[in-house]
Parts: sequence; structure tokens; C-alpha cells
Amino acid sequence: MYNPASPDGIRVRKFSDDLEADVVKLNRNERYRILPTIIRGFGAPFLHVVAVIGSSFLGVLCGLSFSVAILCGYCSGIPVYLVIIHIFLNLPSLSNHGQVAEVHHQKNGILYVAMDTSGNESSVVGMAGIEHMSSSGARIVRLMVKSSHRGRGIGRELLAKVIQYAKDMGYETVDAEILNIGSLWSNCPMYASRGFHSHHRSYVPHWYFPLLRSHVWMKQLREN
Repeated sequence: MYNPASPDGIRVRKFSDDLEADVVKLNRNERYRILPTIIRGFGAPFLHVVAVIGSSFLGVLCGLSFSVAILCGYCSGIPVYLVIIHIFLNLPSLSNHGQVAEVHHQKNGILYVAMDTSGNESSVVGMAGIEHMSSSGARIVRLMVKSSHRGRGIGRELLAKVIQYAKDMGYETVDAEILNIGSLWSNCPMYASRGFHSHHRSYVPHWYFPLLRSHVWMKQLREN
């Protein structure tokens, strides 16, 4: 069994209600990071095609040259795009900022938190949970580490904890669904290194809107 040593000054423990404000804050700050999200969004050719077509209509309606219409279209389109991204990232179905701890109180659910104990006061710097999906399968949720503490093996230790918990609960499989947004997408190589296999990709093409793409990784917990 993979059992990494705890990074110096880091202690992984089960969630308790007194930590709810800290895990909600971590989820809000780290689950979706606006800059990489914007960059990925601008990488969708579909958005640029729409911008060019819209600018062309603007030029025809206002009697502007094509180059001026393109400039005006992009200058007006960027703020609109940023507003759409902000709304998208804060949809209740995606953010659930205030519902992070609920997984701990669900059937067969648990939430682990990584605490940095090196300072005068302990602080939450990472978390990962298990959510019951079916009698045979569980899902890893809320796996994230504070940006200032990445690269220290905290994510790997949290992942090992939730995998072992799923095994102890008798699940046959465990999976993780990742949206192509912000810091969560960077977890894919870690899942691959721990024996997870690509199980399903969303059918939203990259050229359309890459933010809507998702990737499900699955791991068998029992030998066939």
C-alpha cells in the first residue's frame, strides 16, 4: 500500500465542525483560479469566431471599417466575457462554497484536512473527501492544496488517505471527475501516477468551450 510520509509540519486529520470556515475559504480561493480559467477560455477558437462575426455585424450596422469593428468588438467583448466567467464559476452547482463540509456528514462520506502546524497557529492548507455514489463506487471530491503549499507531497498524502478509506468501506471502485478549470485540472498526472485510468471524457469539443470539458479518472480497488 502506498503510504507517504507526512511532509514536515503537516498533519492530516479528519474534518471537524470548528474548521468549517477554514475549508470554505480554501475551497473558494483554490478550487477555481480566475487567471488560468480566462486563459483557457480565450483558447477556444469558437469564442474568437463569434467575436469576428459579431464585429462584422457591428461594422455593417455602424458603418465602421472591418479593423475598427474588430477592435471595438474585442474591447467590448472582453468585459462581457469576464462577467460570464464570474457567473459561471459561482453557479451553485459548480461552486458550492458553503457546502464543502456536507460530504463529511453524508452516508459513508468523509473529509480529511491537511493542517500546517509549523506556525504559532495551525491552518488548513489542503483537503480531500470521499462521497458515496453507489454500493460499489465512491467519488473523490474537494481534493485541493493551497497554492503556497504545493509541491510538498500534501496532495499525494491526502489522495492516499481517501483511497484507503474507500477500500476500508468496501468500495470496489473510486473515481474523480475534474472540470477543465483552474487548479483542479493539474491533478490529472497525480491520479495517473496512483493507478487511476481515464474512464470518460466529456463530449464538449475543445474548440467550442474548453471550460465545460471534464475528465473522469477511475481506480479499481479490488482484484478481479
